[in-house]
Amino acid sequence: MDLTITPPEGYRKTRMPWLWALASCDVCGGSGEYLVDDHDDRDEPWDPEDGPLLYPQPCDCLWAPEPEVTRTIEEQNRREREREQQRQRDARAWAEIDAAIGPRRAGGTYWDGARQGWYFVEAIYTAGRPTDRPAWWIGVRWADGTRSTHSTPWNPQAGDGQPPPPGPAPEPPELRHRRTHCRRCTSRFALVRAAHRIGLL
Repeated sequence: MDLTITPPEGYRKTRMPWLWALASCDVCGGSGEYLVDDHDDRDEPWDPEDGPLLYPQPCDCLWAPEPEVTRTIEEQNRREREREQQRQRDARAWAEIDAAIGPRRAGGTYWDGARQGWYFVEAIYTAGRPTDRPAWWIGVRWADGTRSTHSTPWNPQAGDGQPPPPGPAPEPPELRHRRTHCRRCTSRFALVRAAHRIGLL
């Protein structure tokens, strides 16, 4: 079916859907409507001070295409609107997934604020249409070698990506041993402790 609407020559589109009017019409001036008043239809006397009550009347010059054509076009327009709405929903859903994944990319190493540990992203998966069943997950390998999958959103507020500041370096075992078990270091005599520090004892 040819869905191209070609009105008769000399006709132009009106504000009414699927209606064209004769541009040179003396009655409506090409608008497809003309104003009438209800003075003759009123039961009560008309007060000239009220002014006439006007309402639009469709003009006889109006032309419309076949109803089957308009129904088909309206159905196509409806489907296109639905497709556009679906595209917008998909775009919003993918944007949410992208925000949940955050800066993580396959092959990168990241800090997990909740578990307080590093993990290596082996792969990022997405499946299905996001608005039907948003599905995404990350395959990771933790610092201890274990592997897991999860779909935990990236959360900088929980410490993701920011490891805690390094604390003081652990004391060497030999120093801990000497401090704990050396009687000269803990002697109650200052002379003994001083002589021990400089290596005389």
